[in-house]
Amino acid sequence: MNRTTALSPEEFSDLKQDMEQFKSDLSNLKQDLSGLARDAAHTARSGLREGRDLVSDSLKSASDMGRDAAQAVGEQVSAHPMMAIAAAFGVGLVLGVGLLRRA
Repeated sequence: MNRTTALSPEEFSDLKQDMEQFKSDLSNLKQDLSGLARDAAHTARSGLREGRDLVSDSLKSASDMGRDAAQAVGEQVSAHPMMAIAAAFGVGLVLGVGLLRRA
């Protein structure tokens, strides 16, 4: 059975107001979601930039520390050449014995 009922002018007006409110709410929701997506993208870019800067600073610091250590070793070798030769010989001997035992 197909029944249709006519709306009274008051019911029609209420329905029309409800539809207008729905359209307005939907438009506001769309704007809010757009703003939320924009904010999320901004936050992600900002976090990525901070992470990249942190890694860059860490690499620079490690590079500086390595350069300083190499310079200190160079100074010690220059100051004590015989001790450097003896240390290199000792390290080579230990590595050689270790490799012979493995074979």
